[in-house]
Amino acid sequence: MNQGTMEAKFILIAVIIPIIASQGINKVSLGDSEKNECGQSTKLSSGDQIQLTTNGKTKTGICGFLVNRIDNINTKCPYPGICARIDDSRMGSCQAKVAFTGKYFDKTPDSTQELSCYMKPKGAKFCTQAPALRVEVTENPDYVTKTEREYGFNITVYTQCFDNKEKLIVEYVEDDYKGPDLEEGWRMNYIMGVAVAACICTVFLIVMCTVKLYARNNPSYRNLQSATK
Repeated sequence: MNQGTMEAKFILIAVIIPIIASQGINKVSLGDSEKNECGQSTKLSSGDQIQLTTNGKTKTGICGFLVNRIDNINTKCPYPGICARIDDSRMGSCQAKVAFTGKYFDKTPDSTQELSCYMKPKGAKFCTQAPALRVEVTENPDYVTKTEREYGFNITVYTQCFDNKEKLIVEYVEDDYKGPDLEEGWRMNYIMGVAVAACICTVFLIVMCTVKLYARNNPSYRNLQSATK
C-alpha cells in the first residue's frame, strides 16, 4: 500500500468521524420553524444527549419540551439524574424566560430553575434526579407581536450519575443583577439633605447681608435713622 493511499484513508476517516458524531446528537428546535418540536417529548438513555436550540421566536409565545430519562439497569449508578447545560445564551433583551423543571410522578414536589435576562447563564448547569425534565420557553406578551428576534440559546441535555441523593443540583454563575443597598441609599439621602439645608441657609444669610448693606447705604434709610435720634 503506497503512501498516497494511506493519506487518502486518513483524510476519509477524519471527515467521516465528525459526521457520525454529529449525527449521534439529536437537535431539537424550540423556535417557530416548521420542524419545531414544541409540545413534544423524547427519551434519553444513559450516555446520550440532545441539544435544544431556538431562533428567538415561538409561534404562540410558549414552547415546552419534555425529556424522559431511561435508566440502564446494567449500569451501576446509585442515583441517576438528568442535567441541562447552557452552552450559549443571548437573553439580555429580557423578552423571554426558560424554565427547567424536574418532573416527579409521586408525592415529591417538582423543582424549577429559571434562565432569565439578569443572569450570566453560559456554563450554568441545572441537574435533577427526577425521571423527567421539562424545558419551557415563555415569551413576553408584547414580544409575541414583534418581528425581531431578540433572544436565543443552545442547551445540552444529558444524563449523569450522582453519588448522593439530591432533589436539585444547581451550578450557577453569579447573578448580574444586584438588589438596591437600602442602607447606602438612606446614607446618601441624609448627606444630600444636609447639603441642601446648608445651601439654603447660606443663600438666606447672603440675602440678609445684602439687604442690610443696601439699607445702610440707602439715603432714605440714613435720613430715617437721623430723624429717630
